[in-house]
Amino acid sequence: MPWESVFCTILLLCECAKSVSCPVPSSDGTPTNYRADIHVCIPQPVTILRTGKWGRPQKVIDPSFLDETVSNFRQIKLTELACLLGMHRNMLCSYMKHHGIECHYSALSNAELDQVIMQFKAARPDSGLCYVIGHLQALGHHVQYQRVLHSLCRVDHIR
Repeated sequence: MPWESVFCTILLLCECAKSVSCPVPSSDGTPTNYRADIHVCIPQPVTILRTGKWGRPQKVIDPSFLDETVSNFRQIKLTELACLLGMHRNMLCSYMKHHGIECHYSALSNAELDQVIMQFKAARPDSGLCYVIGHLQALGHHVQYQRVLHSLCRVDHIR
């Protein structure tokens, strides 16, 4: 019985070691980082462009990464994204404007919003505001909090 648990632990450690960088000596004896899962690609969305001039180097963001990141399905705040990328929010906004990337709300009319919320409330009548907002986000709609609140009041007939 104890041998089975030891064997399972050894198998688990071997599986974990496959995905961790391990120093392996190369032909000249210097250790190199070996990674068993070489098919893993870690994206580098920001590249630093050094011009040799005075001041900070320019940061260049991959436009396709930025477009995917600010899509309606992601719900990432621009301030948080700028902090993660290591730049100021205004610089991120100007970069988005330069590349024509917009982060805007969904163009749902009040009647369409009411219809979507009515369908959701028919399936889940006891759900509140947070669940309704989560449902809208799952459908890919980015709607203002106040609009959802007013629509919920119209649908539920509450004040």
